[in-house]
Amino acid sequence: MKQKTIQVVAFAALCGIIIGTLPTEALAAATDGSKSANTANQTTHPASAAKAKPVQKQIPKAQDYWKNRFGLQIDLTNVINSVTDKGKQVAATMKIKNNSGKKLRLPDYELYVLMDNKKEYAMISSENSARVLSQGEVVEWRLMSHVVEDDMAAPVRFIWKEVNREVYPKKETVVAVMDVVQPAWENDYTPITDPALIKEWGQSFQLQALSDSSMLTYTPVSIMKSSGKPAQVAERFKQKLETVHVVTFRVVNRNSIRENVPDIKLTAWSNNDLYQSTKLGKAPESLMPGEGATLRYAVETGANTVLTGLKLLTSESFLPPGAADPTKAATYQVGRLYINIPNRGTSQVVPTDYKLRDKLNFSDSTDLFPEGLNVSMEEETLLENKEAGFRALLLRFKFENKSSSSITIPSYQFELEDKDGSRFGGERLGAKTDKKSLLPSAAVVESHMFVIPDGSKEPELLLHVVDNREEQTYPFIVDTFRFKTSYDNTGDLLFDMYPFQLKINDWGGSWLRGGADMVQSSSYALRLKLNIIRAKQVMSEPNLSKIKLELTDHSGRMLGSKLFSLVEEPLLREGEQNIIFENIDMLGLSYPVTVSFYEMFDTPYGPVKRFLGRVIRS
Repeated sequence: MKQKTIQVVAFAALCGIIIGTLPTEALAAATDGSKSANTANQTTHPASAAKAKPVQKQIPKAQDYWKNRFGLQIDLTNVINSVTDKGKQVAATMKIKNNSGKKLRLPDYELYVLMDNKKEYAMISSENSARVLSQGEVVEWRLMSHVVEDDMAAPVRFIWKEVNREVYPKKETVVAVMDVVQPAWENDYTPITDPALIKEWGQSFQLQALSDSSMLTYTPVSIMKSSGKPAQVAERFKQKLETVHVVTFRVVNRNSIRENVPDIKLTAWSNNDLYQSTKLGKAPESLMPGEGATLRYAVETGANTVLTGLKLLTSESFLPPGAADPTKAATYQVGRLYINIPNRGTSQVVPTDYKLRDKLNFSDSTDLFPEGLNVSMEEETLLENKEAGFRALLLRFKFENKSSSSITIPSYQFELEDKDGSRFGGERLGAKTDKKSLLPSAAVVESHMFVIPDGSKEPELLLHVVDNREEQTYPFIVDTFRFKTSYDNTGDLLFDMYPFQLKINDWGGSWLRGGADMVQSSSYALRLKLNIIRAKQVMSEPNLSKIKLELTDHSGRMLGSKLFSLVEEPLLREGEQNIIFENIDMLGLSYPVTVSFYEMFDTPYGPVKRFLGRVIRS
């Protein structure tokens, strides 16, 4: 009997050791189960057996547990299941807000991630994650797991445990759980399925995943195909290739305080094909209340690629425990939003009707020209070079500084488009100089020439304003204006050469012969009385202010010519002056003789002259 008693005690002690190693829930179940067994031994009634069934303890959801126990609001914002240089790891970002009414230190629970293969891995808090929260404070808690053994495993639940390491073996008690509802982010190919994170083109949105209090509002503006590299010399009649989509967003700070602008990465999609992007320009680090900025991205694609969607991503980082250098942090790109692109994946800038000498009114999304810089087209005229066999359109633009400080004219380009959709690059005439800085109230004239097909008689053209600031890599159209061309054969005595205007008030001509009536050569004296008006405070380049006078007889034979400038020697002056055409061959001369006035340009295609007018002497 004594030996039997000893065996029972030893068995009970062994059971106690085994039960002590189980988690709290298992321990509770085991305890309840033992009681049920004892009750069952005392009675054989079925009703009593039903009452003795073990009651499983329900583990609270993390949101409820943290709120009821500590007054903390906790939300899971990101779950990343990505392969690093160390192997596959799970990272998570949780947003915690202190609603307790007092300063709190986060409890020393240990967090584990449960994978779909039933294995658990401990999560380690980032070194820069907050441990203490003031009342009302909102912080982000970043955590990362140890290396996950199974590359195919996916996280399904986060488990908080209270671990007592003062006993052996350690005692673990599960206090709360949080299920992973949305699929974990793995890489750029991970789909965004949450309907709240899928937007339509043109729909404004906010990236609330970054901050609940952020009032930065983003609006997709346009997707334009780049018009080619302006660094390449324009080829006559050749339409430029279009293989780059430039995506434009407008961001406005609608908050009452200054906000930092996050670094957003963009990926573009053509059905299942992924294209990376390059950010154009330098986005502002922050925006003041009411201030806006333009964000642009260049997406290199094939010539016939049709974009169907855009995905916006921002980075999350994890700093290993004990690390102080931010460069040691592990960084992940996480998808925040998906935008559906309608139709054929590009948008067209709606042309604005334009009238000569009016100010070019750029759209709100255009930040090419700084505020206070007014741009206007002052002249447009068709030119011809019959010897070289081409025609050209000359456009003169005035850039005027209406601000109170100096303004630098940015890098830009103009293009023309005809009714058939063919585009022609323009060449800025004059010396290739550095960017001009304009003083307040000052203005400068820049002339652009566009070679067009010789048979073109299209009176209406589109003027595309092209932004090519990004090291001449991804030029794109920012605005388009519709205007009508006109022939420049007026034949009157008033000549426009902006910023100059010439008016012939009086003129006369006479032959100068050396006393003999039958000499074979002679000279012709043209007497001019000129009135020259120059636009105030408008600068002009000397090589763009040349005027040529040609003397011809009735048959069109050239008898002589003179070249002048309006800004330097040889100077065509205001007032009365005599211009002598010398060594004229008088044999076969037919009357009347004509003096024609031309404006002269040196272009990459050869010299071009613009007819201004003529005077005829019988």
